Amino acid sequence: MEHSIPDIPAPNRRKPTSLQRLFAQIARHFWATPATGALVVLVLAVKECQPSLVLLHNGQWVLSFLAIVIFSPVFGFYATILLMFYAGPIFAWRGQVNGGPFEVGDVVQVLAGPYRGKITTVYSSWQGGSVRVRLGAKEEESFKDVFGSVELLREDRSHEPADRE
Repeated sequence: MEHSIPDIPAPNRRKPTSLQRLFAQIARHFWATPATGALVVLVLAVKECQPSLVLLHNGQWVLSFLAIVIFSPVFGFYATILLMFYAGPIFAWRGQVNGGPFEVGDVVQVLAGPYRGKITTVYSSWQGGSVRVRLGAKEEESFKDVFGSVELLREDRSHEPADRE
């Protein structure tokens, strides 16, 4: 069954702000944040230690260095998870700024990723407040049509399909 996506002329489309695009891009990679935090803390800790071949002859330095290499990523991982608890309400607020929460039938613009700028409609609710938007059969099968409210921007209601209830 083919569904029509509203054709909104370019002058009538909403223009996303840089901040909306930034938050949408961050949200797409939010799952990797703890691993990134672990890596950043590890690199900073190793850089601060300034390891050299001369120091390898000092047993106490080697043990200290190994402890830093083991514990700094663990610290970075958990510190980043703690920070993510503070980021959740910020992302929820940004989703509201974008017009969320979205419902089936809403006309939205994708803000980030390979479908950036695409105008489409919401066809299903999804877990965690996310929604699925019409992109195509291939995207539907591979779940690449799932977006959070921070990754979408509500288009003007006057451009919604006439069959919306």
